[in-house]
Amino acid sequence: MLETIPKEEFFHVWNPMVNKGIQKYANEIVRGTREALKHWMTAKIPFRIEDKSIKIHPKYISSSFWHKFVEQLKFSDGIMIGDKPIEFTKSCIRLNAQVGKDKRGSSVMYGGFDDVDYRKKPIRKQLEGNLDPLIKITAESYMNGIAQSIRLERPTEIHLQKGNKKIIYHQEYNPRGITRGNMIKDVEEIIRELDKVPGVIRCESTIDLAGFENIFVDTIGSDIRQYKEFLEIRMKLWGVENKKHEEFIISNGFLVSGKSRYKKKRLEITFNEIVSDFEARKKIATMNSGLYPVMMDGQAAAVFIHEALAAHLLSGRYITEDISTLFKDRLGSIILPEYISIIDDPSLKNQIGSYMYDDEGVKAKKVVLVEKGKLMDYLLDNVSAAKLMKQGIERESNGHSRSEWGTMETGGLIIPEPRISNLLVESENLMEEPEFYDSFLKTIKDSHSKYGIIVEGGGGRVNVGEGFFAMYPRKVWRVDQRGNKKMIKNVHLTGNAEETLRSIIATGKPYSSCTGECGADSGYVPTEQNSPSFLFPQLQLVSEPKGNSTPRILPWM
Repeated sequence: MLETIPKEEFFHVWNPMVNKGIQKYANEIVRGTREALKHWMTAKIPFRIEDKSIKIHPKYISSSFWHKFVEQLKFSDGIMIGDKPIEFTKSCIRLNAQVGKDKRGSSVMYGGFDDVDYRKKPIRKQLEGNLDPLIKITAESYMNGIAQSIRLERPTEIHLQKGNKKIIYHQEYNPRGITRGNMIKDVEEIIRELDKVPGVIRCESTIDLAGFENIFVDTIGSDIRQYKEFLEIRMKLWGVENKKHEEFIISNGFLVSGKSRYKKKRLEITFNEIVSDFEARKKIATMNSGLYPVMMDGQAAAVFIHEALAAHLLSGRYITEDISTLFKDRLGSIILPEYISIIDDPSLKNQIGSYMYDDEGVKAKKVVLVEKGKLMDYLLDNVSAAKLMKQGIERESNGHSRSEWGTMETGGLIIPEPRISNLLVESENLMEEPEFYDSFLKTIKDSHSKYGIIVEGGGGRVNVGEGFFAMYPRKVWRVDQRGNKKMIKNVHLTGNAEETLRSIIATGKPYSSCTGECGADSGYVPTEQNSPSFLFPQLQLVSEPKGNSTPRILPWM
């Protein structure tokens, strides 16, 4: 059982591997895992065909141990809830097995389990219990793949993957972590100030500190030990927007990688933003659905590129499995204005999406997805790279195999797949900010629209099969031809991804960054995006239906 941290020591040199007793087990985890994997590499799976006995052999096995620790503080109306942080920890192991040594390839399958015992002997026994069924089903898949070769030139259940390299990498732990300092005091002061904002009927804030440990071991001798820490501070305000006492909620916050990146100035900026948004929200307007000129700030533009292109439609898995065909067989074609390039780089330091080695033990690589408007590459793991090679496209994994965790809370496995990390949008044709805004106003006039739309931040989703995206902005403003603006509510943007990408008519300063978690079959992974502002001649704005709730019986006191 984990010890409780006294409130006065909360966040004092926090490091889960050091302070929570996992580091001393790391070597035992590696030794126990190595022994189990080495033992199972000697397995000979018997198989009979036409009265002839053959034996199938494992080619490669890896184990990925995960440990997560979370601490949370909650505040309500300026008061901390409880006298100590909420905390929990969990662990799991995900196994990857490759069986078969045919020149056409091997079969690849996954297994795993929760509640890992960190000691050498118990973890070895846990692995022994899970490797037997995994090796059997992988061997079965391999034989199915061989059988497929009777009618298929490229069997779907076997893949010719390039072999992994032996990697020894032990990430250096930050001995300082974060000192408690004045961070909690800073948040308490901000919350008390939020409670005083005119019109606020309720306010909440949370501080979340999460640590993730990963130990990757395989049968070629790799021993990769990595950790990641996240600090998130969020604020939420409730208000009433009209005489009918209709409630609204304004939220804001920030997420940083590594506790040492906390800065009081960032907290103050967030405070000013949420207060400004709250005041604007009290005078909210509505907007009819239609086509309008749109200016996206850097954060919104980054989300747009994330959703409408890079994060899903350029996934090697979706491309090779024909889940998405919009950009399949399009390498070398122009898909964006020729002054725009898009890069994904997990090797950047101190970014939310950064890591050194991916979930398959492959070194993280910077990948240029789009160069001067031309599609150059996809996000790839070992399997998707092997499938492209079957199609005659010479590729290898660029180290983008990622997942949120190893197992599902409801049972089953989370299988890693190619995912985005740190997305960078670059433009060689940037307007200065005043010139860019003037160009936006001119676009409104030239289109004979009464209003244009400014979009700030937000989130989104994409229909991978059909290539249509939807963006749900954090803030939206309508702007008339004279530049007067007013916040509007309950709208989102939608459109065909490729048509919208090619309709960008200008990019402008400043660059802006945003962080978040990207969802897919492999769970939610942290990402960071950076982009200049975008200008579009017109996009489809959709006004959402009004709510069906009845008003409050009594107004707030």
